[in-house]
Amino acid sequence: MSFGLVKVIFINRAPFKRLELDFKENGINVLSAINGNGKTTILSHITDAFYELAKKVFHNEFEGKENKYYRVSSALYNINSSSPSYVYLRFKYNNKNIDYIDIRNNCTKEQYDSEITIESKIDFSKIQHTLSSANNIKFWSLDDKNIIEKEIFSKSILTYFPSYRYETPNYLNDPYNIKLY
Repeated sequence: MSFGLVKVIFINRAPFKRLELDFKENGINVLSAINGNGKTTILSHITDAFYELAKKVFHNEFEGKENKYYRVSSALYNINSSSPSYVYLRFKYNNKNIDYIDIRNNCTKEQYDSEITIESKIDFSKIQHTLSSANNIKFWSLDDKNIIEKEIFSKSILTYFPSYRYETPNYLNDPYNIKLY
């Protein structure tokens, strides 16, 4: 059972006008840059994707908080606020593609196809309705949802993401905010 991130695409999402990263399977992948160049942004979007997947698996953990996000994003994070922004993540699980997309602002099929150019991407028809009605979407593409989701969490994902900088994780929101005197 192998699970890994193989591609990251950021388009018009601050601080990136356009960024595509390819990660090697079974390789050591390192993000290195000076402060303020987006390392934390990349990691927080990956964490947010896992958080969105966890909502599908661990329903009781999100009861009453179904619309909470790990990473709240808005068009304010778009470099060009009048254009859509995209975060596209491709994972491999047992040699199958599992894709995640986060889009801010409506886009047309033509815009989507011209910006996200990888093969076998999420079909625009799967996201079009929600995107047009909500002006944003966070969407996982999974073929065998029940098995894959539970297997990914029980056998593959181990994450730690420090809560600092500009992102405030859900578990630090008001219900869990403890004041020390």
